[in-house]
Amino acid sequence: MLVRCVVCGEVFDDSELVCPVCGAGPESFVPVSSPSKDSAGSTSRRFVILGGGAAAVNAALAIRNADEGAAISLYSNEAYLPYNRPMLTKGLLGDLSEERLAIHDRAFYKQMRIDVHLGMEAFSIQRDMKAVIFTDSSAAFYDKLVYAMGSNAFIPPIEGSKNSNVFSIRSLDDARSLKARLGQAHKAVVIGAGVLGLEAAWAFSQAGIETCVLDNAAVLLAGKIDLRFSEALAKKALEHKVTILPSASAVRINEDSVELADSRRLEADLVVISTGVRARSLIAQLAGLEVQRAVVVDKLFRTSDPDILACGDCAQCDGVSSSLWSQAVAQAQAAGQSAATGSCAAIGTPVYPMTLSAFSTTLFTVGKKTEDSRLESLNGNMCAYYYEDSKLVGATLLGNVGKEISYVIRTMNL
Repeated sequence: MLVRCVVCGEVFDDSELVCPVCGAGPESFVPVSSPSKDSAGSTSRRFVILGGGAAAVNAALAIRNADEGAAISLYSNEAYLPYNRPMLTKGLLGDLSEERLAIHDRAFYKQMRIDVHLGMEAFSIQRDMKAVIFTDSSAAFYDKLVYAMGSNAFIPPIEGSKNSNVFSIRSLDDARSLKARLGQAHKAVVIGAGVLGLEAAWAFSQAGIETCVLDNAAVLLAGKIDLRFSEALAKKALEHKVTILPSASAVRINEDSVELADSRRLEADLVVISTGVRARSLIAQLAGLEVQRAVVVDKLFRTSDPDILACGDCAQCDGVSSSLWSQAVAQAQAAGQSAATGSCAAIGTPVYPMTLSAFSTTLFTVGKKTEDSRLESLNGNMCAYYYEDSKLVGATLLGNVGKEISYVIRTMNL
């Protein structure tokens, strides 16, 4: 039977004990039916997909679902088959093998007749020729091109950010390099207090590394959870030798320390920068496509060139660009369908929870925060439920809250 993870939206077999994308447990799974076939026939069209992430893979599968005969070629600049990127920070102390992280194995792509080309860096898009030119001077010609090149880690202009003790975590190579360094580190600083930064800090704590997390905001996960949960989560972190420093920003990184804007100096032989991402849109821009924060697309995920579509982290629809895995997958499925058939179903704005498993606790938050809230505290768990016209519209849970998560999922019909 197939199940869907309500945290990230991934669909997979119910034999999996944890979500292969985000690591959520079975309390976050709901059953779903098998996807229906939506074939528009069989053509000999050539579809080229640039990118090696979830958006690229799901666009390719959507095209194959709609066109049995099309030639589909996926080009990734990485040396590995497309993999579940959200698992990188969760797996720093575990298995970072290609086999474990891969979205699908090689046999699957062969079965779906999707040609996967690895280690291929796109150099330019020649729209007049309808061709992509790669850095090795080879070319791929297309009838439709799907631009799904994702994003790069954003590195703020901090002096010393290119030092050998500084890491970001955006690729499998990044994660492996960082993991290799853990055995030499004693004190670490994480710049950025989002979910990925906190997951990295938790891994460092488990490796016996004393860690400080710099949060630009005055409150941990500001805007996502209430103050009482922020304070409780920061306390949990401190119990595991992870200190959250609010309203803190780094101005210089040295080989053995980080200097803050308020003149404090923190000892650190390991630094991770986790301050968001930026769309990989340069090649699209050089090709003359409309680019703002990301590549601009319409409701059918067409760029300013109707034969080029874009989706995922590198796409901007209705002025909004998102770096969520769940949105990348939904956009890719729609973009692939649009590329193959000329139409696609509207995505809408599904509600996805935010979840964090770190510091021996679980944080789960979803939906709206309203004035009609009810706080429950039992056996160390904190649960806030938010209501609108007596209907549950949101919740924030902290602790050993598997049963509570299941209740919220059922009640809100996520």
